[in-house]
Amino acid sequence: MKPLQLSMKAFGAFAEECRIDFTPFDKSGIYLITGETGAGKTTIFDAICYALYGTASGDVRDPKQFRSQYADPKQITCVELRFFCGNKQYLVNRTPPYLRAALRGSGMVEQKAEAELWEILPNKTAEKKEILCSGAQAVTDKVVELTGMDSKQFRQIVMIAQGEFRKFLLSSSVEKGKILRQLFHTQNCDKIQQILKERLDQQRAHVREQETQMLTLLHQASPAGEKQAELYEARLNFSGMAAAEELCDMLKTSAAELSEQAASQSEQVQEQQKAIESLLQEIEQGRQHNAVLKQLRQAEQEQQKGAVQLELCEAAAKKADADAEKVPELQEQVTLLQHSLPKYEEVAVLQAAESALQMKRKTQEQACAQAKLYWEQTNASCQRLSKELEVHVDSAVDCANLEHAIEKDTQRQQSVRQLQKQMTEQQKAQKELERRSQRAQQAETWYFSEEKPAYDRTERQFFQSMAGNLARKLKENEPCPVCGSREHSCPALYTEDTVTEEQFQKAKERQQNALQQMEEHKKSFTQQEERCKMLEQQVQQQLVHCGLNETAGSAAVQQFEADLQAAITQNNRLLKERKEQLLAQQQKKQQLAKQQAELPRLQAAYESSHAQLERLTQELAVKTAEREQCQAGLPYASLSLAKKQLEQKQSTIRQLEQAQQQAAQKWQQQKEQVSSQQKLVQHLRETVKDKPAYDLQTAEQTLEQKRSEKERTEKRCRQSSQQAQQCKTIAGVVQKRYRSWESEARQGNTLEKLYQMMTGTLKKGERISFERYVQTYYFNRVLQFANQKLYQLSNGRYQFRRRQEETAHNISSGLNLDVLDQYTGKSRSVETLSGGETFLASLALALGLSDTVQQQSGGIQLNAMFIDEGFGSLDSTALDNAVQVLQQLSDHQRTIGIISHVSELAERFEAQLQVEKSENGSHVICHYE
Repeated sequence: MKPLQLSMKAFGAFAEECRIDFTPFDKSGIYLITGETGAGKTTIFDAICYALYGTASGDVRDPKQFRSQYADPKQITCVELRFFCGNKQYLVNRTPPYLRAALRGSGMVEQKAEAELWEILPNKTAEKKEILCSGAQAVTDKVVELTGMDSKQFRQIVMIAQGEFRKFLLSSSVEKGKILRQLFHTQNCDKIQQILKERLDQQRAHVREQETQMLTLLHQASPAGEKQAELYEARLNFSGMAAAEELCDMLKTSAAELSEQAASQSEQVQEQQKAIESLLQEIEQGRQHNAVLKQLRQAEQEQQKGAVQLELCEAAAKKADADAEKVPELQEQVTLLQHSLPKYEEVAVLQAAESALQMKRKTQEQACAQAKLYWEQTNASCQRLSKELEVHVDSAVDCANLEHAIEKDTQRQQSVRQLQKQMTEQQKAQKELERRSQRAQQAETWYFSEEKPAYDRTERQFFQSMAGNLARKLKENEPCPVCGSREHSCPALYTEDTVTEEQFQKAKERQQNALQQMEEHKKSFTQQEERCKMLEQQVQQQLVHCGLNETAGSAAVQQFEADLQAAITQNNRLLKERKEQLLAQQQKKQQLAKQQAELPRLQAAYESSHAQLERLTQELAVKTAEREQCQAGLPYASLSLAKKQLEQKQSTIRQLEQAQQQAAQKWQQQKEQVSSQQKLVQHLRETVKDKPAYDLQTAEQTLEQKRSEKERTEKRCRQSSQQAQQCKTIAGVVQKRYRSWESEARQGNTLEKLYQMMTGTLKKGERISFERYVQTYYFNRVLQFANQKLYQLSNGRYQFRRRQEETAHNISSGLNLDVLDQYTGKSRSVETLSGGETFLASLALALGLSDTVQQQSGGIQLNAMFIDEGFGSLDSTALDNAVQVLQQLSDHQRTIGIISHVSELAERFEAQLQVEKSENGSHVICHYE
């Protein structure tokens, strides 16, 4: 597995998109990752690990924190990694969970974690991609399948984080065991131990259950006679399954004795059944005789009651005849009531009319009261509105004044804001003036201090060179081409440091350019100075226009603008209040006019209603007098009462006549019943013939005793049969359980010895668990690879040794480390190593563990490794050795990235990833060879 290209967007310290191409580092093999602390060097490792597995390169960072703090809220956070694995290229893209700006509206929404994995298909014309899977967990599972490593193994093999392997080097045997368990999955050994422990516990429980069942079976057996006592004693002295055979023989003998006893008891039961059947027949005959005697006594009692009832019926018939004599008088009263019913009906009509008038009067009285209430309420409301309108002041003038003031202040505010813009422009122009002044001064200083003196020197040297050249050609008695003199008493000297005409012209050109630049800067300064004066005049004029002092500053202008805004706000509020008052005043006027127009109608309605009420009162009085006159002389108050009395009298007549008829019929029926009872008594007396009653209670008690004796005999017979069968069954089961118990006990002993051996709890031999044994095997392989690296890193001085003296006494020991010092020939703890030696030992152990896990992971070829810090503690020799070892690793088609601040490493390796940080986030500069 080898990373090819990495892209990060808004990830960690990188706000903008950052692309890193790792392929050019294949040539150098080793490259350095440098940068200031906090620039984001380790973030590169986090991005690679997160792209593959969805986790960081260490246990401290949480993927939810990968969102860059420098990024724009709308910027997408994602990581994309192109990597090579198994002769194929893949592309993975992941997005961590983070809060982003909402696509619609304002606010923030949560972006969920996303992931996609593609395979890059070979194509000559254009790159093609085939998606393999999507979803965070699905992509992680597919990457584990492709690389043969999970995230923890990847971090241990590919990414050697700072301090991680120093912890592993100096950790205790228990802590190393935990790490090796994660890397080599030795927890399966612990699972095997747990399964074996469960099997052993199940076997022990099964054996105990069989012994318990055996004892339960023995408690169920109930032999007879002496065998019962012997079995009871055997149960008390039961010491295990060894006594099972002796108990089986005892149960078989008892079963034979119980079978003979059951046969004898069965014959006794048959004899007892015959005696019971004879007694049952005698009891049935006695019960029938007693029933006839009981019927005779009941018939005699009924005969006596019938005679008494006959006398009562005769008296009742005579009384009914006497009551029937009142019927003619009642009939006469009924006739009188029937003749007076029309008069009652006339009274009823008058009462109905009177009630109707009363209802109308009550309704009219309520309507009159309601009309009066409406009229009084409306009148009171008119008076109240009139008073309120007298109090309020017309607000129309105030509204106009306020609107004018608002318009005036708004215009002044616009002028002030224009003034602020002019003052801002003036300040910018003043700053530009200062900048141009500085540049003009610098140009003038440069011209007079550098360019002009340099030109003057060049000019002098040029003319001196010309004079020296002419002087060198002068001859005695020949005229000088300059002055014509034939004597040359003091000719110019010729020097080797001559200035050519070309050099002189270039110096002159530089001098003229510098002079021109100086003049241009002065001109620019003068123009800007005039512009500043013009802007200053405009600002002063605008200050006067706004009503401010000409010397007022920006703070005063800003305060003046704030005062204007406050005045506008206050006037707007007052204007709104005045308009609301004006609207309320108009509404009250409309309401008053409407109610004043309504008052006459309401008053007329009240007066009309009151007049109608008085008319109904008079009509009611007339109708009441008419009803009272018609009702005089009638015995009952109403027609309903008269009809009720009529119905009662008619009902009384019917009841008296019906009672007379029923009493006569009942008297005749009772005479017939008494005669029938006398005949029944005579027949029953002839049947019993003075024979006494049968003693049924004594006979039933005797029957119950015989039945109880029979049941006891049957119960003893059943118990004997059941005990015999039980003894036979239990004897067979005990024999079978004993054979099964022997087999289970042998298996339990075998499992117990095997479990003690795997958990290191054997009393004899070396006490080490099976999982620690497997971890020791892998750890020895790690040390084998690590010693090869440590030998080179330490110049042959140190070699790892696993400490042996503790393993015979401690189950969790066996993984503590020592180093063999070749200088002394003695072993000592790795904790005695110096800081630099500890780093070298940690590096060697990390490389050894990487090789071992890589070999263990199905032969996956890892062509990349990253090492984070640690080289600062090494001297030059140790640093050379470490670099040499890493270069040897890189010679085998493996690239190694090193994070370090060590300057010597920066001088050794030209291939570098330089991470630079700024206020807006970090970026990466790639230096390839």
